[in-house]
Amino acid sequence: MKPLDFLTELFFPSSCLGCGKPQSDENETGMACRACLSKVTHLTWPFCGLCGRRLLACAKCPTHKAAALEGVAAASDYTDPFIKKLVTTHKYKFVRELSAPLAKLLSKTCTDAFCGLSDKNVLLVPVPLHAKRKRWRGFNQSEDLARHTSRMLGYPWHDALSRTKATKPQVDILDPVARRKNVGGSFVVIAPDVIREKNIILVDDVSTSGATLESASRALKDSGAKTVWGLVVARG
Repeated sequence: MKPLDFLTELFFPSSCLGCGKPQSDENETGMACRACLSKVTHLTWPFCGLCGRRLLACAKCPTHKAAALEGVAAASDYTDPFIKKLVTTHKYKFVRELSAPLAKLLSKTCTDAFCGLSDKNVLLVPVPLHAKRKRWRGFNQSEDLARHTSRMLGYPWHDALSRTKATKPQVDILDPVARRKNVGGSFVVIAPDVIREKNIILVDDVSTSGATLESASRALKDSGAKTVWGLVVARG
């Protein structure tokens, strides 16, 4: 075994994070076998990104009608141990190979949960990282998810947003009000002509308070987006 292969196997063993099955045709990445992915409990309905209320027929939340974000669809809950392992391994252990199986979950969710969106007018936009954090991590996990989901669904994607503030990680902030303050005004649209009059689907890995998605949605709406929906792997 080559030294690099040994180190890869040592730190990222090729076994499913759900059942421990070794890598095979049924377990393409080595960390997310088809059987475990098929058992994920999908959320087939959108919810308000700010209060979590289930949205009927994709109608906007009556409590948060002024929000820029129309609603959010999540593939599953972050309380699912398998989902949590996939997200944290992808994001914090830098295993980009998990982008494809996670995008499969997003693709199914996008198909099942959203209604009233014209296929010809949909644009996937990843939630950006600040340049400093992206350099440290080496990639933006949301961008990888958007790219793979775009290929699976046939919707175009564009890196139309930029993050202008190196904010404190949202995971370190528990208070919802503080979360909104932390990311407020953090995003700018760098491709206004691309997003104008489009139904935008914002792609991210996790949404807890909805603060990040709402701040990004406000920037998109102010630049002419028709509607903005969130699409995430897990609801926190």
